[in-house]
Amino acid sequence: MYNHLLYFSYWFVNSFFLSFFHYLFPENFVLGTWKLTGLEGSLYSGFWITFVVWIFWDYLLAKDIKLGSTKSFFWFLLANIVGIWITAHMSNFTGFGISNFYLAIILGLLVNIFQRLIRKFIIKKI
Repeated sequence: MYNHLLYFSYWFVNSFFLSFFHYLFPENFVLGTWKLTGLEGSLYSGFWITFVVWIFWDYLLAKDIKLGSTKSFFWFLLANIVGIWITAHMSNFTGFGISNFYLAIILGLLVNIFQRLIRKFIIKKI
């Protein structure tokens, strides 16, 4: 059951940070297209970033890497950066654009830290 809760909480964190960075730095983080509003772009892009993270998660489980380790932190960081970068490059479909790769690294790091905190909190509660 906690897998569903983790997925939705990751999706929320990703979407929140996309919106937050869009409002802080609108010239570097663009949400929305002519078809999607900013909120829709945030939710849709957050979903795809979470999907990429979940694929990496399954890979880590298959390779038997412990999720609390420092090694997994860097794997999830890579997953978030790759997910953000891929999603931003499909901006016509996802409604999210980013100006450069360094911002994807910064956003990926922040999202990764919050995802890790949420994972620890949810797993301890359930």
